[in-house]
Amino acid sequence: MDWDDLRVFLAVARTESLSAAGKRLKIDPATVGRRIARLEDATAARLFTKSPQGYALTEEGARLLPHAEQAERATLGAEESLSGPGGLTGLIRLGAPDGCANYLLPQVLARICDANPGLEVQIVALPRVFNLSKREADMAIAVSRPEAGRLTVQKLTDYRLHLAASREYLAAAPAILAPEDLSGHRIVGYIPDMIFDKELDYLSEIGIGPATLTSNSVSVQLNWLRHGAGVGVVHDFALPAAANLTRILTGQISLTRSFWLIRHESDARLDRLNRFADLLTREARAEMARLDASVETRLDRIPLFNGRLTTVRRRGRRMLVQQILASKGDLGVITVEPGTSVQEVSALLSAKRIGAVIVSSDGKTAKGIVSERDIVRELGKRGAGCLMDPVESLMTAKIVHCTRTEGTDAVLGRMTDGRFRHMPVIEDGQMVGLISIGDVIKARLMELAAEKEALEGMIKGF
Repeated sequence: MDWDDLRVFLAVARTESLSAAGKRLKIDPATVGRRIARLEDATAARLFTKSPQGYALTEEGARLLPHAEQAERATLGAEESLSGPGGLTGLIRLGAPDGCANYLLPQVLARICDANPGLEVQIVALPRVFNLSKREADMAIAVSRPEAGRLTVQKLTDYRLHLAASREYLAAAPAILAPEDLSGHRIVGYIPDMIFDKELDYLSEIGIGPATLTSNSVSVQLNWLRHGAGVGVVHDFALPAAANLTRILTGQISLTRSFWLIRHESDARLDRLNRFADLLTREARAEMARLDASVETRLDRIPLFNGRLTTVRRRGRRMLVQQILASKGDLGVITVEPGTSVQEVSALLSAKRIGAVIVSSDGKTAKGIVSERDIVRELGKRGAGCLMDPVESLMTAKIVHCTRTEGTDAVLGRMTDGRFRHMPVIEDGQMVGLISIGDVIKARLMELAAEKEALEGMIKGF
């Protein structure tokens, strides 16, 4: 049986059309038909039945399908083995809802492709669920976790949504000080019968509406809001692309959702797709944290009294850990193995001019943390004899850590209560950074200065 014919068979089985299969394979439909006929002759079986709806697998075709898929995986695996462990290459098609595809993925995938020049990525942006069994995409991003099917699923990232409107709209419309004030405003949202996932039914959850301007596209809804059409629910990560939008009622209405990365179960053995999925997850989380941080440092404008706008900073919103890491640059996390001597660790702390180091066996997961103060205390107890001990003998094994999306207030409180000066930043068990109490205090001072400037500007403006 010829692999080229099996490849054509898979394309027809997945697209249910000779012309669609031809487009996917970049051959004409007549050639596709001839290849299918040749395969049917070779197997002495009819593999498809033709109907007005397209080409459907016969019973014999359905039995051949898993074997053809197994041959496809083996071929891809062989290609990966021959190409070696270098940069990612080839084509990967990623399906995603249009909000994610328009406002999160472009910058994420650009960075991944910059690091892997031989990689080609296609984003298929559609407001619906993708069918991976028909290979509409190599992997897909969804807004809810699927509960059925032969799939592997991992969380890509969490994201937040709030009500928002343009500053021009808020200046001209009645003030919105409480959720009940929304009844006097035009609402922008989804077309109700085209909401393809219950997680997108935001207005029902909030208890407002119905929407009078509706679209199945997030981009259309965002553009309506940008042009002053009304009030609607907006992804926080899309706000940097719409500078004239401002969130409203943030302390009373806030939604949290998740993006899920979905793959066909059989692809779990393909190293290329595994590596791409890991890169996508890491970069998407970093970009989401960056976008959240940029939104949190923007000044919200809260409407008061018939169109007057007052600029204030939201109380309770502080600078995020992600911003601290960004200000420090990509320094990485310095680690030592558990068996490293205390003397070697002391030399490393001195050479790097740092106050603490993470103890890790693999350079990714934290087993403990040791600081210069830990070493000084041990020297005071035992003298120089402790310098030849392995560092794991005096490290702090019970690590208090934070994530990139936590605020400075919470982190500073934990450091002060615990009387320690360094905190690892850990997500999904992996280290992404290390911050000191000095970093956190510096961030708080910067934020207080920004608040002072904003309040002075508000006072001078009246």
